Amino acid sequence: MIAESWAAYETRAIELATNRVHYTNVKQRLLTAQETSPIFDTLQTTRAIERGYRMALDRLWQGLAPDHLYVSA
Repeated sequence: MIAESWAAYETRAIELATNRVHYTNVKQRLLTAQETSPIFDTLQTTRAIERGYRMALDRLWQGLAPDHLYVSA
């Protein structure tokens, strides 16, 4: 569902709004992913985001410069 530009986003939105078959296919893929994809696990995702915040705060308290953080899921 990620678009590379506003124009691509607009094209995708119009396609979903006007093409019932495409809409139904996307909806079905999302419903299937909801059962298997970790991004739909709200509790796990929230905890991972919170770990990232803690990691950033720890760096600040240690006087370290901002850097990329790698948070395990």
